[in-house]
Amino acid sequence: MITVKVTGMDALKKEMKAITEEMKRACGEGTDACADRLAAIVRRNAPRGPTGNLQRAVTTKKLPDKPYYPAVTMVGLDCGIAPHQHLVEFGTGPRQHASGKSVGAMPASGFFRKSIDEGRRQIVGTMQTYCRKPIERRGGR
Repeated sequence: MITVKVTGMDALKKEMKAITEEMKRACGEGTDACADRLAAIVRRNAPRGPTGNLQRAVTTKKLPDKPYYPAVTMVGLDCGIAPHQHLVEFGTGPRQHASGKSVGAMPASGFFRKSIDEGRRQIVGTMQTYCRKPIERRGGR
């Protein structure tokens, strides 16, 4: 009969748990930073109307942390401030009042999608920076 004794398993478990928590925290901070960066780009690209409601409506929201799920922070527009934002983003077809008066069509602006495409490289770079820190702190590359 062969007996193998492994020492240091408790220390290894403790270290692995610490690394996991540190990466989770870094990813959470990274998603927050990425969301803030994207929100700034969306605000800059939003069409300027007389009220400025589209710029003011851009918001970020961090979802509650859940075990075994990645950190999530969303960027969107508050419908309470800019209830027309979907019409500006996607446009409309020809419209008429009930009286029959034509109010025309509104072309799609696509400012939100353009903002995502514009900020993609910056956002990926920001996330890589945040996730790289805990790895480098422990001697990784």
